[in-house]
Amino acid sequence: MPCTKYLGIGLLLLLTACATPKPQPETVDTAAPTEAPDSATPDSATPAAPRPVTPNPYAAQPEPDDPAARALLLKANEAMAEQAWGKAEPLLLQAIAQAPEYSGIYYNLGRVYHQLNRPAEAMLRFQNAIAVNDKNIYAYNALAVLKREQGDFSGAETLYKQALNIWPDHADSHRNLGILYDLYMGRLHEALASYQAYQALQEQPDRLVTAWIVDLERRLPAPSSELETTPVEAP
Repeated sequence: MPCTKYLGIGLLLLLTACATPKPQPETVDTAAPTEAPDSATPDSATPAAPRPVTPNPYAAQPEPDDPAARALLLKANEAMAEQAWGKAEPLLLQAIAQAPEYSGIYYNLGRVYHQLNRPAEAMLRFQNAIAVNDKNIYAYNALAVLKREQGDFSGAETLYKQALNIWPDHADSHRNLGILYDLYMGRLHEALASYQAYQALQEQPDRLVTAWIVDLERRLPAPSSELETTPVEAP
């Protein structure tokens, strides 16, 4: 009877582990540079109030004043929303010619090239965005995704950390860094810390990230103080 009991518990744990959704590779931030917290909260969770968030340094950059550039950007954003990447490319190139000092245009053009599977051009445009404004955390994240896709995990890690040095409260940088540690670098303790930092910035706990945290805690070894020890007989 005890064996049957333990067999049943083991099977239940195995099924639970298999049902845990795994984190997916990180994606480039969308055009809107704001996070949209998941409003759903697990029934058993009592969400803690998020800690105060510092202002986003990149948000201080003004929009281009040139009316022609703004009109081109509007059309390009509409094309990108429709995933008409080939249509957005010439509009953004024209916008750069009108307002070359605006980092966000280069970032959006990099996103277009990424979608068109032109990684070298995408990387150049993300680098342009950072050169024009070194506080463009979205360009750092997008460039990190390209580095990760090329197998340069150390380079991706550096870029995420640079973004967090600029704005420690950028939730997506914490999440993306956690995914990098979890799926690609096998640094599970650091992945857990990154996921927890991401959750601390949410109005309500992100249900998916909550599942990732539970899965990580299950896979991590227990602290030495919690491990059972076997008495050693004295000789």
